[in-house]
Parts: sequence; structure tokens; C-alpha cells
Amino acid sequence: MTSFFQRVALLSPLTILVIILVLRASLLNYSDLIDPTETRYASVAQQMLIDHDWITPKLPQPDGIVPYMGKPPLHFWLTAVSYKIFGVYNWTSRLPSFLATIALLAIAITFGSHFFSKQTGQTAALVTISGTLMFFLSGASVLDVTLAACVCASLLCFALYYHQATRTLAILLGLSLALGFLTKGPVALALFAFAVIPFLIIQGRLKDLLKYHWLSLLTAFFVLATPWFVLSELASPGFTKYFFWNENFARYFISDYGDRYGGGHVYPRGTSWIMLLLAFMPWTLALTWGLMSQQSRKGLWQSLKQDKWLTYSLCWGISPAIFFSLGRQLHVSYLLPGLPGLSLFFIRWIDLAWGSERHALLAKILSISAHVIFFPILIWSLTENLDWNILCSVLTAAILCFVTYHRYASKLSTRNAQLSHSILQLCLVFLFAIVVATPIINLRKSTNTILKEILAQTNKENLRIGVVTENNYSPYWLSKKWAREGNSRAKIEFV
Repeated sequence: MTSFFQRVALLSPLTILVIILVLRASLLNYSDLIDPTETRYASVAQQMLIDHDWITPKLPQPDGIVPYMGKPPLHFWLTAVSYKIFGVYNWTSRLPSFLATIALLAIAITFGSHFFSKQTGQTAALVTISGTLMFFLSGASVLDVTLAACVCASLLCFALYYHQATRTLAILLGLSLALGFLTKGPVALALFAFAVIPFLIIQGRLKDLLKYHWLSLLTAFFVLATPWFVLSELASPGFTKYFFWNENFARYFISDYGDRYGGGHVYPRGTSWIMLLLAFMPWTLALTWGLMSQQSRKGLWQSLKQDKWLTYSLCWGISPAIFFSLGRQLHVSYLLPGLPGLSLFFIRWIDLAWGSERHALLAKILSISAHVIFFPILIWSLTENLDWNILCSVLTAAILCFVTYHRYASKLSTRNAQLSHSILQLCLVFLFAIVVATPIINLRKSTNTILKEILAQTNKENLRIGVVTENNYSPYWLSKKWAREGNSRAKIEFV
């Protein structure tokens, strides 16, 4: 008779992926929005809903509510729709990023299944979600995940078009590029080009660009992308100049580019490669381990020459690092669009080049790493004021996963099955870390705690609260959130 642990051990990579997503979704509401990034984007969408103005994004500034010309509106539209349907909460502000993560994983599965194998696609999706950066930003109110989904959708459409050029796929490619453009502007086109052009050059097919359905592609792109930019310029004269010059061209080449909404993140040129390695952790270590021997490097070169889709995955994976190599303004989240491609490349390569023993060793090392990280966090949790209902749920899932793996790891049917269970352990450790870190995040990165304390200690109906930093948006977001919910006893004015 099959035991419960045996049935758990037989879970497919796709089932494990669904379990990870359900667990990640359960914690979307479990920390306050972090200043300034999360609260900035959440506030813009909230103001859009309050004003019923879907053309001009607006942002609270010291001199009042002003037009936010730094980003196009797609992510804000999605967040505002989420507020409209479900209400204004932490989790609804993060829902668009979570749904974009699901889209990213679906793209990885579709690409892997179409060009490699179903197992490769599913395992690559697991590698994508278990990357440190991807896992944590999948539950954050940031537009970079939305941009990554649009860019990856365009790269999938191009791969399908390259495989079989049809007018329908050209239209889909144009639409996906337009959605990326409506999320963050020309950078979506640049990331697409920096993946596709090197691939075509390597394949000796660059001249084929002349044969593509450009009329259909460009028509689809401009029909979807142009109207908002025209309407925005009419509503806020000067928007086009500021957005395209300051926020895109000058931002890339000049450290002080005249940002109206805070300061950029300035790093030395070439830092994008270091950030890519960090963003892909812990898989960067496995990739490095795989390349340590000369035989492995030689085998990789042979595989790249023989398998064009392995080459395409690699071009996809490193395209953000290439593009941002010369940029002055940089953030680690800018590397997100490359992670699904890098995951596909990694899984396909180890399937081709690694033996069963080395593959199983990787799964074991990953499992041990999860244990090593888990127990210090467990000890740390005993010193924090935590929600023990959530903590116990995560602990129960982690223990179940650990016991299953250790009892049946050697009996799992495939190499990818062993790796999938190790990835589940790692993601449970990430979830546990979120639970433990939440009280610290709430205290240091949001004004929610102090505002609640002020309201609890006063009976005044009108409060004037001073805010020291100009980039702290959580007071505004929280006060509007409370007002919409009808739960605030006081009218709060921030000065």
C-alpha cells in the first residue's frame, strides 16, 4: 500500500510548482508595503482610482499631487483594477506582480515544452521561481515583474515566429512589445533586441529580418502603444520630452539626469553582470560548478553549436546584463527579464551534459543548503513577535517536505523529480524567512506601525503629522487606504 510520504514523493514538477505558487500567494498580505518603491507604485495606482483619471498617473509630492511622468501606465492600470475589484490592501497592490510571475512561468514552460521537452520546461519554471530575486519580487508591488513578463512574452513569440513565420505570430509579437512599451517604455524594445540580434548573428540569419511581416508587426505595435502617449502629452504638455529624454536616454548615459521623483541607483559600468549572478542565486553556484572542468566547457560549446534553442536561451538570459553594461542607472530588478531564459539554458544544458550521479548530487547539495539556511532562521524566529498560526503552517509544510525527500529521494523516478523536491524545500525556507523578517520590515520600512500607534493614543478627529523624508509614500497610501475602507477615526494631514 502506498504511504502518504510516497504519494508526496511522486508529485510531478508541475504539481510542485503549483504548491509553491499557492504558498507564495498566501503571504502576499503578510508584510507592509516597503518604502519607497512599493508604496510609490501603490500610491500612483490608488490616486488613479480616486481621481477616476486613467490617462495621467499621479504621485504625492511635497507640493501636492503631481503628474507622474516617470513610467507608462500599464502596471498602474492593473493595480488600480485590482483595487477596484478586491479593495485597497497590501495583497491587492502586489497581485499584478504575482500574476505576472505566473505568466513568466507559463512562458518558460511553453518555450521549454515546445523546443526541448515538457520535463525541461516545467523544471526550468521551478528554477525560475526559486531564484532568490524572482521569489521575493513575485510578491512585491513593483512594475519590473510586469515588464519581465511582457519582454519574455515577446521573446517567446519571436522564437515561435522564427520556427514558423506566420502573420498571426507577427501580430502577437507586436502586441507583446507594445505591452512592454506601455509598462516601462523603450527599454522593453532594447531588451528584446539585445537577445534577438545576437542570436540571429550567431545563426547567420540576420538578413532574414528583411523577410519578416513588418507591416503587421508594426501596425499591431503602434495601434496599441501610441494612443496613451498622445493623450498623455495632451493632458500634460512636456511629458513626451521628459519621458523619452530624461527617463530613458539621459538616464542610461548620465548619472545626474534630472529625476523629478527621487534619485536613481548609480553603479560603475559593468555592474550588471555581478547583479545577474546575484539575481540568479543559488543557481549561479550550480552553473559555476558545472563549468569548472574543461570537459564541461568544451561540451557546452559543442551543445551551443548543435542546438540553436540552447543558444537562444543563453542570449535571452544574458541580454539584460549586456544592455545595462554601459548604463549608469541600474537596479538588480532590471535583470528579471533574463532569468527565465537563463533557467531554460541551465536545465537544458545539465540534461544534455550531466550524468545521473552529478544531477542527483546537485539535488542533494540544494537540499542540504536549504537545511543550513533553515535552522538559523528557526532559532531567530524564537526571538521575534511572530504570527504563530502562519509560522506553524510553514513549519509543517517544511517538515513534511524534508521528511519526504530524505525517505524517498533515492527512489524518485527521474533526475528532475529529485531536483524539484529540493527546490520545494528551498522555497519553503524562503517563505519561512519572509514570515520571520516581516516584523522587522514593518517597523523599519513602513510607517504603518507608528501611524496605528498615533491613532490609538489620540482622540483627535484631525491630525497633522510631520513626515521627514520626501520619498516616504506609505503615510499617504495608508491614510487613503484607511479612508476608503471607512476604518479611520481621524482625518490625517501630512506635512
